[in-house]
Amino acid sequence: MPTPDTKVYALTVFTQGGVNDGLFLKDCKAAVAKVHKISRDDVNITVHSTDTLTAGDQTALDGVKDGHVSTTLPNYKTKKDKTVNGKTRQLIGAGFTHLTKTFSLSAESQLKIMGVFVARNEVWLTYPIVWNNIDDTDTLSLADAAAVEAFFEDATVALRSPLDTGTTLKISVTAAADHAAVDAVNDTR
Repeated sequence: MPTPDTKVYALTVFTQGGVNDGLFLKDCKAAVAKVHKISRDDVNITVHSTDTLTAGDQTALDGVKDGHVSTTLPNYKTKKDKTVNGKTRQLIGAGFTHLTKTFSLSAESQLKIMGVFVARNEVWLTYPIVWNNIDDTDTLSLADAAAVEAFFEDATVALRSPLDTGTTLKISVTAAADHAAVDAVNDTR
């Protein structure tokens, strides 16, 4: 146990998983060295001391808190990929526009659109094909195979665009050499 005149800093690190690491350090130089070695998600640093922090000690600890990268590079890339995937899903979820009406691009809708497109020239397919818009407040009548092809083309372009741009962003994230390079990948879609 330290004597009352010894500065002791306990940096308690809590991670998302509930793991508790108590680091007992004799001075801020040791604190800086130890905290920089920690690489976990959502690190919170709480300092308890036996006496008041000096201005120099406080500056050193503030520097650690401000400059600490709490996530390993692979985990940081995974988080960025998830952000890109979320934006891609959001863009696809907005649907596509055909003849001034917006239609769904849900997985179910994609299958239905593909099915109609594949069967567009079959003799058993009965026209017109009526398609509900994204919120079921309006419909579109596809009169013939040419109308189905135009509908399919608009759906395909609207689907491919967020997927292709998302892939390009994720390739950049994969190629990133450090945290700053990952941060430089901006999803402005």
